[in-house]
Amino acid sequence: MKERDVERYLVRRTKDAGGIIRKVRWVGRRGAPDRLVLLPGITVWVELKRPGGVTQAHQVREIVC
Repeated sequence: MKERDVERYLVRRTKDAGGIIRKVRWVGRRGAPDRLVLLPGITVWVELKRPGGVTQAHQVREIVC
């Protein structure tokens, strides 16, 4: 399974739940989350990985901030 398959699944499930999902690009910033998920009353930043994928150190830095 590739990361794009995981991303497509997330997009489909978010829309099915009545939410909005945005792909984000960060100019000049490595490791920032891939997607912003907006559900009623919930906002979540999401870093996607394929099954078995490894989070890189610069991504961990962004996740825990």
